Amino acid sequence: MLREANVVGHAQIAAFQHEALSASDTATSVEQSSQGWIPCLSEIPVRSRAQPAACSAAGRAERSDGHADENGAEADHRLYYRISLDTSTPFRICGGLQDNANWLGPSATRTKEGILNSDWINIYGGDGFGCAFDSADPNIVYAESQSADFYRLDLNSGQVKMLRPAPAEGQVGFRFNWDSPLVASQHHKGTIYLGGNRIFALTNRAENWKAISPGLSAQEPSRIMTAGSGAETYGVVFTIAESPAQANLLWAGTDDGKAWITQDERGTWTDLTPNLPAAVKGLWMSRLAASHFDRKVAYLAVGGYRSGNYAPLAYRTADSRRTWHSIAGNLPADNPVHFVYEDPKNANLLIGGHGNRTVPELRPRRILGEVPGPAHRDGGRPGDSPA
Repeated sequence: MLREANVVGHAQIAAFQHEALSASDTATSVEQSSQGWIPCLSEIPVRSRAQPAACSAAGRAERSDGHADENGAEADHRLYYRISLDTSTPFRICGGLQDNANWLGPSATRTKEGILNSDWINIYGGDGFGCAFDSADPNIVYAESQSADFYRLDLNSGQVKMLRPAPAEGQVGFRFNWDSPLVASQHHKGTIYLGGNRIFALTNRAENWKAISPGLSAQEPSRIMTAGSGAETYGVVFTIAESPAQANLLWAGTDDGKAWITQDERGTWTDLTPNLPAAVKGLWMSRLAASHFDRKVAYLAVGGYRSGNYAPLAYRTADSRRTWHSIAGNLPADNPVHFVYEDPKNANLLIGGHGNRTVPELRPRRILGEVPGPAHRDGGRPGDSPA
């Protein structure tokens, strides 16, 4: 199984136990059960610079300029938008850095020096974003730069081939977010899902693509025709989640408040928007995450701060979208939530990330116990703070 994580900047973690809840439990009981969100990592400041820092075996932080200090206080920290892991031993990590391309490296080495800067490979890109490993060939990696500038890299030959979907001449153009969702299918080996104003399935080493959805945005002409660098593109899919529990079940959310589900992957899409809580209508769908254990369960994080709403908007459905209950619990009232993920091995553990409205940071939190049923922060131009 390909594994994906999201890593970003300023961090904190926590534990809480309560009784398991069924889909029929009330919103009140769900809300009460999720009061135990607690911070889990100490804060780490992020300063985005041109080159990645490394740590030596002695724990000294090594800077790109060759200097180091014992406590790492002067070390540069990098903003990873997303990282993906493969299944090799030791597993490899591929991730996209803000303003610093995509990088691939090992999780461990068998040398006495440990992991060195030279073990990491720059695999192309301007801003780095999503990455995926080929399920059949460990030497093939897929990655993207801004606005879904999607490509395939052969690690043996060094060949890079650009493969972003494009319409035929004379057809309506596609739109892509600056940080477009890129997901390798767990069920259909060799298939990669890429989000734009539609969702695309790329197959045959991404040589072939097919739009598997209609336009999923709210399709507001006055807002989707913006020209610019690509960071201004609006009305697109920003989050895609494939259910680990059921093949062909996909969830999708857009930056203009729409949420969708399909259970046949390439056919009918159901608009979930009418059933969403009133508090999130029209807001940015930051992250959808599907349960590893129950096909009917999914988690939704909504970013309202662009509209002046800094509330922690985090929800769970246990009935395939019909009802959504808040799991924000005791999260600070002015800290927007960027993601909520279910642990892949422990259904009783949720990990959530949120940011302070006045400090550009991401604070991962966890809730442990029988929960009611992965920074990365959402959207905007690279470098924007979440508040």
